[in-house]
Amino acid sequence: MTQEKVSPLRERMMEDMRIRGMQETSQKAHIRAPKDFTTFLGRSPDTAEPDDLRAYQLHMADTNVTPSTFNARIVALRFFFSMTCDRDEMKKYMQFRTKTPNAQIVIEVLDIGTVSRGAHRYRVASLAEVSSRAPDDRARATAGLLVYAYLGFSMPVIASGVLADRLGLLSAMIVFAVAQSIATALIVVIWRKIESSSRLVPKAS
Repeated sequence: MTQEKVSPLRERMMEDMRIRGMQETSQKAHIRAPKDFTTFLGRSPDTAEPDDLRAYQLHMADTNVTPSTFNARIVALRFFFSMTCDRDEMKKYMQFRTKTPNAQIVIEVLDIGTVSRGAHRYRVASLAEVSSRAPDDRARATAGLLVYAYLGFSMPVIASGVLADRLGLLSAMIVFAVAQSIATALIVVIWRKIESSSRLVPKAS
């Protein structure tokens, strides 16, 4: 099995990272960024000029690179130019990309006013239903309802944010919609089975 030939430039960067005490996983991530930049540039990355960095950042933006990957590459390239190439001035030509907050993702998809009003009506109706069904144990029933409601409202938002960071907003919404449709169908099927089973049980006279 032949080993991959390591260029003197990459070897120097690896030495710089060891001097800084970087973990092995961080070293691998830092090495990938200059390698990707070299593929884009078509020549040794230490010969890059400010316009080359600008073109590379535009390339990442146009190819829908996620903000987390975009920023990770920028961090690695800043290290490469400032530490390995002794070209600290190149750092000012690299910009970090702002991540889309989870709350902003939800606002872009849904009207926040409609969501708030609907959520309020849902809470009021749910609390009234729980109180009527469990008059002797309202405290525990209400606590259980609030726990389920919290998970029901918060987990989809968190999941959507994580998916949007990894897949992009449109892909994340498609995955979430499919998952939600499957979950809703399963709930309907289970509910109907429970209703059918309750009808078969004879009522006590």
